[in-house]
Amino acid sequence: MHTSIILTEFQYASSKEAVKHASYTAYLLNVIKEKNEHEKELEHLANYDRTTNLPNRLFFDTYLKKSLAKAIRSKQTIGLLLLNLDKFEDLNKAYGHVIGDELLKIMAERLQDRIREGDLVARLEDNTFAIILEDLSKEYDIATVTRNIVKTIAQPTTLSNDVEISLEASIGLVLAPKDSKNDLEMLEFAQFALKQAQNEGSGLFKFYTDEMTQQIMQKTAYEQALKNALLHNELELYYQPLVDLKTNKIVSAEALLRWNYPTQGLIYPHLFIPIAEETGLIHKIGQWVLEHACEQGSRWAKAGYELDISVNISPNQLKFQNISATIHDAVTKSQFNPKNLKLDITEQALMQKEADIKKIFSELEGKEIDISMDNFGTGYSSLEYLSEHPINLIKIDKKFIDNIPHNKHNVIIVNAIIEMGQALGYKVSAQGVEKTSQIEFLKKSGCDLYQGYFFSRPVPVDEFEILLQEANS
Repeated sequence: MHTSIILTEFQYASSKEAVKHASYTAYLLNVIKEKNEHEKELEHLANYDRTTNLPNRLFFDTYLKKSLAKAIRSKQTIGLLLLNLDKFEDLNKAYGHVIGDELLKIMAERLQDRIREGDLVARLEDNTFAIILEDLSKEYDIATVTRNIVKTIAQPTTLSNDVEISLEASIGLVLAPKDSKNDLEMLEFAQFALKQAQNEGSGLFKFYTDEMTQQIMQKTAYEQALKNALLHNELELYYQPLVDLKTNKIVSAEALLRWNYPTQGLIYPHLFIPIAEETGLIHKIGQWVLEHACEQGSRWAKAGYELDISVNISPNQLKFQNISATIHDAVTKSQFNPKNLKLDITEQALMQKEADIKKIFSELEGKEIDISMDNFGTGYSSLEYLSEHPINLIKIDKKFIDNIPHNKHNVIIVNAIIEMGQALGYKVSAQGVEKTSQIEFLKKSGCDLYQGYFFSRPVPVDEFEILLQEANS
């Protein structure tokens, strides 16, 4: 009996220990399972876009390298499509980010439905997607797929706010290893082809070509040369007068950038500013322009000319540069009166950074710096920006001035802008004035200022000073 009791107690103890061990093992297995699930979740977050659940840039970069290496080994062709949703930013602004995200999800699903198993759709950033098409037998395949994608994106979409919208997509295409055997180069070429498509309109696609290679090489050369231009003092400011229509005196000078390229002579900004914008050099160049314009304004003030100086501010400067601090440094260093500094900003530039623009303008107002709306009438929210921002001067775009007083529609538009601007308390200036008939019309319409070849084209400092002496004596 005693022995039986002992055995029973031993068995009980053993079974209790076994249960305890089993529970601990289950606990450990559960911990391991949760850890694995957590790691999988972290891996998913690291490699997939939260909004669309598509592979993100990190995943795409790795996949493209592997796909390209496989294509080269197997002597196959792969296609890279870089797709941008046209005017998505306008829709995002109009309806808000929640609706914008909903639209991105819908477009992501449509793209996934259009590709084959084994191909990849990724969201790289904002409204830009990338598609890798594997094992293509001929270029016709990728052209057919791309046309179908363009049609699919363009299908009308009814959103949760009951608004029906239609989007279009621009696409740049690269074939490998035909166009490139390097993944980073492929992406650069696709971006270039995409820009070519966007430049020609909306809802278009462009293949990368040998001609584009030459353009990229030229762009790269210009980029390096621009860096050297800052170092070797190759940049120069020309000045174009803004003239008072009543007194015919010069009241302001617009600072316009020129590049004295050693091997090609004078290069105009429309050729190199886009490159500066794309590469980020615009920040250093913009700072250089502000500093030198303020220095020149200070010299003219000391010589007895109380002249306003206007400087163009690019969208990228507003978006990425602390423009208020840059201006503060420029006027402080030069001892130029900030009241005489005018900033020319386009409507498109104002739209680039809607959230911060009021703060920027508030800081500039505190420094008593005036804002001019440049190329007025070419954007599509003019009245909104006039009412929301402290604009002091409206510059009517040249395209409206060209055919006055003979074009009736332009006459009506220019008169309306002048009347509206003055009713709101702004001064109005006409750009691109070249003819006596234009001057006579602008005077009758009550326009305040003008600039253009009728008085003078942009000229170097020494020639501008001659104009000053003749006009303001």
